[in-house]
Amino acid sequence: MLRHIQQKWSIMKSIKEILTNALKNYILSDDQIKKLHKVLFEMLCDIDFVCRKYNIVYFLGGGTLLGAVRHKGFIPWDDDIDIMMFRDQYDKLGSVILETFGDKYEIKYEMQSEEDATSFLKIFLNGTEYLEALTECWDTPHKIFIDIFPIESCDKINFSGKIKAKKYDLLNRMKNLRLDAIRPSKTLLEISKTSKELKKYYKLRRRLGTIAKIFPMQFYYRNIKKMTNKYDPNSEYVNIPSAISYYREYLKREVFGSVVEVEFEGKKFFAPIGYKEYLHNLYGDYMKIPPEDKRERHIALKVDFGIYV
Repeated sequence: MLRHIQQKWSIMKSIKEILTNALKNYILSDDQIKKLHKVLFEMLCDIDFVCRKYNIVYFLGGGTLLGAVRHKGFIPWDDDIDIMMFRDQYDKLGSVILETFGDKYEIKYEMQSEEDATSFLKIFLNGTEYLEALTECWDTPHKIFIDIFPIESCDKINFSGKIKAKKYDLLNRMKNLRLDAIRPSKTLLEISKTSKELKKYYKLRRRLGTIAKIFPMQFYYRNIKKMTNKYDPNSEYVNIPSAISYYREYLKREVFGSVVEVEFEGKKFFAPIGYKEYLHNLYGDYMKIPPEDKRERHIALKVDFGIYV
């Protein structure tokens, strides 16, 4: 059964590509992206304040770190903030955010609900709305958020490690597909009536999700947890499996051995000492700006910035 799902998944187009084609009316405007940047930057400043106050070590990650290095701030067409931290630091963050800012934020760690496939810590800003197409009907807050990814300890890549990686990635996909079957998006179902490409794609996702429904969500969470949730300060290698895939962000621990400060929108934030190696591993020639037709377009069914803009 697992092999069948893996084979079906491998022929599916990028979900971002499918949704961009089908949901052109929901692509964020330049003005919306600028407002979103303003709100996200305030959230980032709050997180930085709390981390410095409580001596929690964090690093900018993904496109946020790339933006800091290449643009000294947001990538102009990007719409999110990514942060990374070691598992021992990660487990502390949620409580100190709530202790410091009260009801300004809602905190959601992974593995908390049978009807939500959250894979890592998300910090949601109360009083805002950000509704995404795939998760429209999932049991998750629909608010502007920042992603916090745990850096896990792992072994050097070997045969058994590759098997573990395939299993982890498949389980992660299956728990998402399971929710496509249980709580499908009303908007995607409606647009599927006039978009053959989306209809075929979303139908396949829900069929695979029906197979994934054989197991409860806790089955996926329990097995995923066995392969991650590790903090070993002596491990030679680390990875960030919940970000993209198990080994996509796999590096020597020394890359994250200490912090340096980088400029982001006129303020200093933390980055790993080996940020050049990290970015090269993720993006290759990371200083090269992609052509306009290769830049990701971002989609939201609803956006409300509340009192923050």
